[in-house]
Amino acid sequence: QSSEAIVTQVEHGILDTEVTEIQLTDVHGSFFAGDESSSTFVEVCGAAAPLRDTFVSILRFQRYDRFKQILLENPMLSVCRRQLESAGWSMDLGDVGDEKVGLAKLVVSPHLAWRVIRALKSRVKERPPLRLSDVVVAKEFKSLVLEAVRQHAPRANPV
Repeated sequence: QSSEAIVTQVEHGILDTEVTEIQLTDVHGSFFAGDESSSTFVEVCGAAAPLRDTFVSILRFQRYDRFKQILLENPMLSVCRRQLESAGWSMDLGDVGDEKVGLAKLVVSPHLAWRVIRALKSRVKERPPLRLSDVVVAKEFKSLVLEAVRQHAPRANPV
């Protein structure tokens, strides 16, 4: 069932408030939070909660300067890395040991890893294997990857 809404007015404002950081034991979990005076609640998801309609894309950077430090050792991506490792995968596609896949980095949830790798193996018929400067990334991690490269690359490294 599809719903449509039309935005008729937008109001901008600044609200001073307190923020509490909560780290969920179950990184896949979620909870609802809201204001006591309102009946509106927002679902707050753990660091690795699967999102609906997950899309995976390939980011092609110009260079791969310091990608090991920027991506594999990045604290913001550590949940993804640990979950992949726990499931027997690596963020480094070179560890797959299949020349059809290539040497890119893999930043996806573990439940997508096998499907992504299988798709990468089949795409070799149409395109060459991935390069060291490529990152295969799920939608939920894309902004983290782009920001990490922007902040920590030794020089500008556009996609």
